[in-house]
Amino acid sequence: METQIIHLCEILFLKIVINKVEYNFRILNKEKPMENIKDELKTLKVDVTEKVLVIDEVEYMCKSSNKTKLEVKRDFINDAIEKATLKEIVIHLTNKVLDSDEFFVKQKVVALINLLKSVRDKVENKKDIYSLNLVVRNLNSYHATQKSEIMIRKDERDFIVNTLVLLAFSSAFNNILKNLYVK
Repeated sequence: METQIIHLCEILFLKIVINKVEYNFRILNKEKPMENIKDELKTLKVDVTEKVLVIDEVEYMCKSSNKTKLEVKRDFINDAIEKATLKEIVIHLTNKVLDSDEFFVKQKVVALINLLKSVRDKVENKKDIYSLNLVVRNLNSYHATQKSEIMIRKDERDFIVNTLVLLAFSSAFNNILKNLYVK
């Protein structure tokens, strides 16, 4: 395995050299003709499945190379719905993702959105699906704002995201904000 990685690195280095300074490479490496090196580069196939990142928590998992594509575990969601309300489950998942070191700062909201979409697919109650859609919509708005902002402090981010989650589950809170900002 290690020799394959070394060989892969050599070939990738050679590819860079071929693209940029082919003439100098020929002078430096007289052992292998350029045609043989190009043939090796064409036949090289990398097995991507070995490089897939896997996140496996109690609540969620990721089988994709894109680690923000989180999926809630069916066992967790079934047990959690019996013991707690959907609001409590979503808040727990939100805090779990925000506290995770697996993601960069701006990836956390994207990972949370994908995780909540996964929860939405496993929930059957229409009212819960509606609430999850509101949370996803709120987080998408936050994500759009986050992309334009330079940096949002961690404590502010956690407060804002938790507030956006609570907003979807509380009609009184929603009405208060409407009265404040909609005239």
